[in-house]
Amino acid sequence: MKPVWLLAIESTLNRALLIDPESHQALSAFEGRIVRIDINNVELSVSATFASQQLQLEVAESEQADLTLAADSWALLELAHNPDTLFSPAVRLHGDVQFAKQVQDWMTGFDFDWEKQLASVIGDSLAFPVAEGIRQSVRWARRNHQHLQQDIAEYLKEEVHMLPDPSEVNDFMEAVDRLRADLDRLDAKIVRLEKKQ
Repeated sequence: MKPVWLLAIESTLNRALLIDPESHQALSAFEGRIVRIDINNVELSVSATFASQQLQLEVAESEQADLTLAADSWALLELAHNPDTLFSPAVRLHGDVQFAKQVQDWMTGFDFDWEKQLASVIGDSLAFPVAEGIRQSVRWARRNHQHLQQDIAEYLKEEVHMLPDPSEVNDFMEAVDRLRADLDRLDAKIVRLEKKQ
């Protein structure tokens, strides 16, 4: 049986699609296609199937999908807000890349007024403070996630020396270029010696 929270998300998305006719109509091009979403930091996978101009969400039990997205929950929240991040390092894609581009275009054109959807469930007077609270939570999570990434990178560079400093990377690349030039000269010298013999 489908979990209640997933049923609520599915219902909200499909109701929003009905309000946005262009996005709703565009779904017919995706008929029968399946997108699997692996949420890494909560070890949960959800499959989204496009059927009859609607989205059907299920807890994914099969690996079968036209496209698989793997990311943590913060990256997926950012993706919902900004579809351009679909092809960012924070999201790993497997499967039909052309389909991924089509989904990205569809998401970009999807005008989802989630405050209006929220108001239809809990009423106008509560919708704004709840929506503002959600926005602040997302901003806080995004900010802290970025700080955490920076702190981890600094720790790996400065404390345990697992990541190189940019100057060390430049030095290494210059050394590789010098070695390549030396090998080219050595190769040319060998060719000349062979011709003399």
